[in-house]
Amino acid sequence: MLRSAALCLALATTASVLPRSRAFSSTARGGPPSWSDLEARLPSALVPGPAVYGVGEGPEAADLKGKTVLYRDSNGWCPHSEQAWLALEVKGIDYVTVLIDGDDNGCYDEPGTTLPRLEWADGTVHVGSADMVALLEKAEEVRPGSPDFFPDISVSVDIVRMSIQRRFGGQMPRFTKPSGTAPFVYRADKAAKEGEIVQEFKYQVSLEEIEETLEEYEDGPFIAGEDVTAADIFWLPFLERFAAHLPILYGGLRPRSQAFEAIQDFYDATDAIPCYACRVKGRGETWRRVLRARHPDLETIDDEVAGPPVDLPAERSYKPDSIWSRYANGRSHLAPSPAAEAAARIVRDRDVIAEAAAAACATLSGGEVDSALRELCGILSSTGDAEAVAEAAKKLSGDAREVAAFLDGG
Repeated sequence: MLRSAALCLALATTASVLPRSRAFSSTARGGPPSWSDLEARLPSALVPGPAVYGVGEGPEAADLKGKTVLYRDSNGWCPHSEQAWLALEVKGIDYVTVLIDGDDNGCYDEPGTTLPRLEWADGTVHVGSADMVALLEKAEEVRPGSPDFFPDISVSVDIVRMSIQRRFGGQMPRFTKPSGTAPFVYRADKAAKEGEIVQEFKYQVSLEEIEETLEEYEDGPFIAGEDVTAADIFWLPFLERFAAHLPILYGGLRPRSQAFEAIQDFYDATDAIPCYACRVKGRGETWRRVLRARHPDLETIDDEVAGPPVDLPAERSYKPDSIWSRYANGRSHLAPSPAAEAAARIVRDRDVIAEAAAAACATLSGGEVDSALRELCGILSSTGDAEAVAEAAKKLSGDAREVAAFLDGG
């Protein structure tokens, strides 16, 4: 429900501090703040953000005329939709989002068929993964430079296009089933049995080759050096999922570790891109949950054994609040911190969120869900960094923690 790793940090901390038992302290003295009090505390909740049309809302053609429109899956699971979304964000191109049901569209089973669909303001249209290079080229045309998606690094080698068109297919495990929720997991070669996954050694080889690619340019952590390019945009959604999936599929295989220093540096560098960390990036916990739910035949290792997914750099120098501040700067519809933004999102969409929470938290009445949401927003909007959120969470009622656990799992 609240997609990005940086944005979910506050809710994740809140939900995990204490057991999910309802038998705990009541709300703070005087009860939780009212919605009007929260709106006064969180003015960004009242500022309209970029237009997002939900499944079935069907915007009028006049609402989209002359605008760049991104059609993507509503769950945010499609890696190719993420490529297009990230390209627009990195380039700072204004766009409208129209959400499509991914199951009805079929993009989770046959990714890249009709999603993403990007309709540019000038009428140019790109559809699916087959158009991705053209889409990235168009993004560079619309907003050239800084960062340059297709820099001229060598007169003889176009490293960016080669990394997309040749290296990607050559270095990822080959002969696998197309899947948006389990990319490069299931074997599709003639000798494979139904439901058989890629052998671990093939992933080991893939990671070693990706490591060599990232080591090719010593002046920076990205594929073509110190700046992000179209190649990084293309590769990142898949590497993002690998970091979550491989440890629960193969145990000791951890892309985000010292075993693959260049890959780890790549992950850390991308997490310093504000629009990625704060807006587009999915959470490792979500990728694991989706993999297990959509593919129950898979034998996966328990998280207690495999370890939790690593979503953010371990270095103390990494400051999520600072990354968020950079992203929120100049965007009046965003709150000044991840915790406050989580609260503002709840305040803004409280009716829809309350309905979903009431359905998920069957032991709570509608009034209890409403009170729990206000209590949670009160904590998130009145504290500072993640440590302050964790400390404040100790005072949450059981109802609020139950609702927080639901939100964190969305």
